[in-house]
Amino acid sequence: MGVVYQAHDPQIDRPVALKVLRPDRVDSEAFVHRFIKEAKAVGRLSHPNIVVVYDIGEDHGTVYISMEFLEGRPLNEVLKERSLSLSQALKIGIQVSDALDYAHQKGIVHRDIKPSNIIVQSDDSVKITDFGIARIEDPLATQQTQAGEILGTPAYMAPEQVLGQPVDGRSDLFSLGVILYELTAGQRPFSGESLLTMFRSITEDTPREPLELNPSLPRDFSRVVLKSLAKEPRNRFASCRELSEALRHCLKLVEPAPAVFPTSTIEGSRQPIPLLIILAALTVGAVLVAGSVLLMRTGTGDSVAPSSPQVQQPASEQEDRRDRHPPSPAAEPFQAQAPAHPFQPPAHGAGQAQDDASSLHASAPTPEPPVDSSDLGFLRIESTPVGAEVSIGGESRGATPLEIALPPGAHEVRITLTGHGDWEAQVKVAQNRITHIPVELMPMP
Repeated sequence: MGVVYQAHDPQIDRPVALKVLRPDRVDSEAFVHRFIKEAKAVGRLSHPNIVVVYDIGEDHGTVYISMEFLEGRPLNEVLKERSLSLSQALKIGIQVSDALDYAHQKGIVHRDIKPSNIIVQSDDSVKITDFGIARIEDPLATQQTQAGEILGTPAYMAPEQVLGQPVDGRSDLFSLGVILYELTAGQRPFSGESLLTMFRSITEDTPREPLELNPSLPRDFSRVVLKSLAKEPRNRFASCRELSEALRHCLKLVEPAPAVFPTSTIEGSRQPIPLLIILAALTVGAVLVAGSVLLMRTGTGDSVAPSSPQVQQPASEQEDRRDRHPPSPAAEPFQAQAPAHPFQPPAHGAGQAQDDASSLHASAPTPEPPVDSSDLGFLRIESTPVGAEVSIGGESRGATPLEIALPPGAHEVRITLTGHGDWEAQVKVAQNRITHIPVELMPMP
């Protein structure tokens, strides 16, 4: 819907991110309404893991949002350069789930949680951005989303979003589960060569257990992810707060808390002295006393029995486990055997993850039915200037001008041209109809 610029606010002398509604969208009342709604949605939120909105306004026909300028990179760009350890993935998941739980309590469902909308900063803290299609619970406002309308990014959409059904906070929770699966198992839980097969995978396929793809993962974590990906919202965690607590439990398995020693004080002194130092001093004193006794006995001719030799301790269980199960490069080795935990995988049935790994491969994939050309719609894309590359659902389809047949429904369309700003939108294609999209690409300075 918009283009984001780095700008400078002279009033308070600070950099800001200025999101401007695209000129070809200004004349659309629906797009202007969504744009302003985004500012109102984020403006009512105050959380360390959610981008801050400073102002919204209109100037000479240009609608803009002034936001916090973030020194960081989107999570999807970070993943292109390096894999994350399990500890890092858990910390990202905890921050995002905490922020989403806060937003849900304020009546806001994001509806587009994906790696590109999670900004990772230099200190590994994250910020959620882009509330452009958020759903705001406001009984006085008219409903913006029509029945059956699909909003979101296909690979990270919950089944109820794909089916055009009502969504709530558990839909964001599902999207976060897809991200956690991708971060730790090395691939997405659902895939497809087209939008149709992608949607079918989300609504029908049972993903493999993350532990199968990455044996170094704690079983508790694998179960948490599968519970988040349950097809039916009622079978997921009841809230992002519950998910956050489950992830914190998993983090304790990966990073055991360091031992904390009690402290003591010497009478008359305010400086605390660690008890460990006191014990060490007492030990040294005992050794000196024992040595004195030994010298006295030696001088009087008493014999002293030699002490028992020390028994060499065996290698640690952690090293033994590391030999048997070498860690995956995508996640750091965990340091303790995961104890039994109340978080269980969803029960067998439609949309439920199965405990038995063998049953995950028992059923063969359903063959794709032949597509009748009469069931398709057509998308005609023209750009100024011409020759721009067109990607649909992440797949390159050629250059403008372009006409292509597609299954009816919503499609993610992206148009790029060197030296110009990218154009990206979700386009609805109707059966046996031609949807015409004229696009004017803006030259970049």
